[in-house]
Amino acid sequence: MMFSLHYLDRPETENLHATWCKDNINFFSQSLPSPVNPYLSWLHGIGEKIFLCSPAEQLDIVNSYYQVLKSSIQHYPLIFEILTRTDFPGFEPVVRAGVLTDFRLSFQWPNTLEFSEIKKLLGKQSSKTVDLELRSYLAQLGIQDEIETLAASQNGKYLSTKIKNIFNPNGSIKILLSVFGVFKTYKDFIDNCKNIFDYSKFISNYTGWGAYGLVKSIVNTVCPYCNRGFTHSIEDNELGKGRPELDHFLPKSVFPFFAVSLYNLIPVCHTCNHAKSDTSVLEGRAGVFMFSHLHPNIMGDDVSDSVVFKTVSEGDITNFLLNNTATLNDKLTLTKECLDNNRLAESLKTYKLARTSNEQEYLIGYYSNHYKEVERILNMVKRYPVKAIESIAALVGDEDSASLQKKFMEVLVIDRPGDEPLGKLKNDLIAGIADSWKA
Repeated sequence: MMFSLHYLDRPETENLHATWCKDNINFFSQSLPSPVNPYLSWLHGIGEKIFLCSPAEQLDIVNSYYQVLKSSIQHYPLIFEILTRTDFPGFEPVVRAGVLTDFRLSFQWPNTLEFSEIKKLLGKQSSKTVDLELRSYLAQLGIQDEIETLAASQNGKYLSTKIKNIFNPNGSIKILLSVFGVFKTYKDFIDNCKNIFDYSKFISNYTGWGAYGLVKSIVNTVCPYCNRGFTHSIEDNELGKGRPELDHFLPKSVFPFFAVSLYNLIPVCHTCNHAKSDTSVLEGRAGVFMFSHLHPNIMGDDVSDSVVFKTVSEGDITNFLLNNTATLNDKLTLTKECLDNNRLAESLKTYKLARTSNEQEYLIGYYSNHYKEVERILNMVKRYPVKAIESIAALVGDEDSASLQKKFMEVLVIDRPGDEPLGKLKNDLIAGIADSWKA
């Protein structure tokens, strides 16, 4: 689920943020030393626009960065290229005795017939027959020679045995960055980025522009990811300070140059921030990357006008209103409109809000427990004394009790569901019944 972020004064917010960045980051105002790290040279060429880059510009930078990374690969370029056609790799630091010694690149299994068959083969017991089939699929992908070379240093009698430690059929594909021959250059780049884009300095700035100023500049006070938790901030002499967490939509572990980019910093609840963690929000098509999740700074990604939730059966809410023993437990599910929106479905999955595999099944996820809140609201109408409604109708004169009950339902529909916890769930389920309500 996603609601767009709304800023109190966007030009003023951008001006404050750009000023802070220019005052604290001098990388772009200085010339690069020689010899130049290719990644730093690329970054320097982007310039200060990175401070305020829009989501569309973020994607342009991501795709440009990918090309620089791809061109720097010295060993096994075909393996790297084919594994990144649909997935941007995750970068996991490898630390030994407190020293960063490498990065482990993590790739999701590509969703192709060849890789699907390879995954199945690696799940079997190794044998000559398995190796024969394995080599056939690797040859079809054009990476047999590189895989054979890569596996040469691994222990095992069979090729399928040797590569299982890298191509885990029960997990992801993980290859050390040093295997691709670019660790030292990349480490220097990462170290520089951490110093250049000092996120800790940004969030520790309490008196001027910083994390607190950013949160204050945003109208939203409910988590835009889940629509469940509040994202208020507080600054009090006695109580101290408190604010929501800032999620890096594009993870700073993979894209450290976005660490203080304004539109990459999203005030969210603790639950969503930790559910998402460093999850990739990108998907590739032939090596061109786009967002796989809804973005809170893309206005068109706001789901306010989409119907996300419904009941498993059309009459479930009516039955609840008329039957004192009825419950909405296990009666909530997702609409086809939601399931057809891949980015929305992926967001719901990442934030652990709802399962999206089968529209006919009841929800599994955090939202499965919120049927009680819907019941509580419906009970406000269900338990309102009929005699009281009839009395009000008589006083009004031109209203019958059925019309009044319908109006009571309509009052429960929220104008801005993103401003109230669970507002989207409530609206989707109540608006429909309000439109068709008959006493």
